Amino acid sequence: MSTKLPQVRVLAYNGEDIGMGFNSDSGLAIGTALDFDEPTRQAGQEAQATAEIITAHDSLMESLGVSAEAKGRYGFASASLKVDFSKNTSYNSVSTFVVAKMVVNNQVLRGRNFHLKEDARQLLSANPDAFSTAYGDSFVRGHFRGGEFFAVLRITSLDTAVQTDLAVTLQAEINGAVGGGSFNGKFNEHKNEAHSRAEFHVEYYQKGGEGKEEIGTTTTVDEVKNRLKSLPSAVASHPFPYEIEVATYDTVPVPVPTKVWQDAFVVATADADRQRLRYLQKYNDFTFATEHREFFENPPPDTELRAAAQAYARATDAVTRHAIRLSRGEFDPPQLFDPAAVDPPLQFPPFELHRRVGGVERSYADWYERRNQPGILSDDRKLVNQIAWAVHDKIDNLEGILDPHGDPLKTEHMRGEALAQAVSDIDRFEVAWYPDNMGITSVAHLPAMVPKDRLTELVITGNNNDGALTNLQGVEQLEKLEVLNVAGNRIGQIYIPARLASLRELDVSNNELRDISALGQYPSLEVLSIGGNQIADVSPLASSVKLKTLNLSEIKVTIWPDDKPVEKMMVKTEYGVWSVETHDNPLQVISGLDAVPGLANPFFSADQFNVRFGVLKDGPEAQFHGRAERIGLSDRFAVHLVRAGESIEDEWRLLSVGRDPAGPLAMEAFEAVQTFPLGAKLITLISPAANFLIWTAALEGDVAITQAGATYLKESRFITCDVEP
Repeated sequence: MSTKLPQVRVLAYNGEDIGMGFNSDSGLAIGTALDFDEPTRQAGQEAQATAEIITAHDSLMESLGVSAEAKGRYGFASASLKVDFSKNTSYNSVSTFVVAKMVVNNQVLRGRNFHLKEDARQLLSANPDAFSTAYGDSFVRGHFRGGEFFAVLRITSLDTAVQTDLAVTLQAEINGAVGGGSFNGKFNEHKNEAHSRAEFHVEYYQKGGEGKEEIGTTTTVDEVKNRLKSLPSAVASHPFPYEIEVATYDTVPVPVPTKVWQDAFVVATADADRQRLRYLQKYNDFTFATEHREFFENPPPDTELRAAAQAYARATDAVTRHAIRLSRGEFDPPQLFDPAAVDPPLQFPPFELHRRVGGVERSYADWYERRNQPGILSDDRKLVNQIAWAVHDKIDNLEGILDPHGDPLKTEHMRGEALAQAVSDIDRFEVAWYPDNMGITSVAHLPAMVPKDRLTELVITGNNNDGALTNLQGVEQLEKLEVLNVAGNRIGQIYIPARLASLRELDVSNNELRDISALGQYPSLEVLSIGGNQIADVSPLASSVKLKTLNLSEIKVTIWPDDKPVEKMMVKTEYGVWSVETHDNPLQVISGLDAVPGLANPFFSADQFNVRFGVLKDGPEAQFHGRAERIGLSDRFAVHLVRAGESIEDEWRLLSVGRDPAGPLAMEAFEAVQTFPLGAKLITLISPAANFLIWTAALEGDVAITQAGATYLKESRFITCDVEP
């Protein structure tokens, strides 16, 4: 569905003059089609100041007003100094950030009596498309003038409790809730302590007042407060444009049809913005680690850290160039950014940084007692509440636990102690999604809340929404973890594990993965689901010698009543009408997996083989015979079959190979699969042209046979194949 442009929008200022045309796709001002009367200046001013704790990179960009989501355009593709400032904030995943800002608004300055120039009128009459190319779909109607000041204050400590306390104190001081010097006193107390080693840094930006646009650093909170206080009077005398008012041409007597946004462009630009933020944060993480090794566990040598930072700097530049090309309409249709398509392809470091935590580690009781206090991160609060919900049925009457003297803080502490006792026995944790709990983006502190030497199963599935997990930091500390399900999030990269030696089952389907090289290094991995990502090459899994089940696509099967009309991707069986949805990968290479004993079968090992194909209940006489030939090195096969003058030309795609007979379709309809021999593999294929799934029981060697299948799904298609010497 396309979105109609609103008639009037407010966008970030990027050097545009009043009256200039505006291209909404590119976010750039172009030729001027309109004449107008000069605006009259008016007095009046409005100033707003805030200080807030930032917990996510995209929240920081939105607070600074340079994110695609915040302004509907690519601010970072411009050359403004404010964009440089947003890059210099050094946002990383270790520190806590406080953003202090003030925006001063003078009265809006608008042009008057807009009317079409004669040459533009002639072009519009002769060629409306050429008019849109020359003058865009909108024009700059006015300037919002004033000034703005932003300070990004970074706080880091080995003791996360100290780090949070300093951030809350700093936020309160800037907002005027506490007296001067509160933060400085606390910071000076902690900066030289061995267990806390507090660090503080400020990067600020100002536009408005005398002088040029300015970026700077300071070590004092007082300078930040003084600049906030003095900005309104400075901006009253020396304002700068900070936003523009853009109107479509149908707001003046110009007969230009309104242009619509294209879904593909919106998706591609939003994806580029997310990837850029991820790369930029990784660059900042590695750069920060070269300067402050003490905040990380066993960081690699500085040469490797610098090389990693440069790799992500190159990736940031590459995705930025991609976004600029998108904005200029150079892709038709718009394309998602693909790191492998960069020349030469981007290479990312094979390791991840792990935060070192000092101080006294909190118990779950401490987390529970503090969960609603200011400064506790939203992710941590949600995790604490989720854990409480997971164990609440082990406590007879949690609400009945009360301090005898009515002290609410002591009551919370007593309840936290009771929950902590139950949590100490937890070996499985699943995040249950409900409205108040949506948007967990980090589980970094989860190991401090649960018994990390006991937890064996962790399930945090999402809906690919904007608040889903983007990384697995913290999970590596769960040393006993055997089962991990993080399907449906926004995880873009997985690193070689440092400690997850016991992990047997991993589901990372429906995420944003492109490279799975690290997954081949998990020593105990037996079951892996990777459907619904952007993976082109699965050959790194050749080193996963214990792998027994591999789901290349995520399959959703729905059983409808018998009277349901059979439509595309449906098959009628004795159990009803089955509809099938798949979430795939753009697979190009699946070579090498024939070396994995638990996966070896003709669909991995052979480029061509003989095929017999049919429906079980129809018997041998109804079978088709022919050949299947692999397409390139991919998971797809061109199939040529004949039967008594009939022929089938089809393309089959491999969805999964597993030792569990139910494979990805573990449903009640498969109760009878117990007749499968103990060593069976179930191979799942799909035929888009013929609209059905094919199940194959591979029992021995290179031969796939189906006797066991006949006992449980007689309507099922089957395939047998043999590889010629």
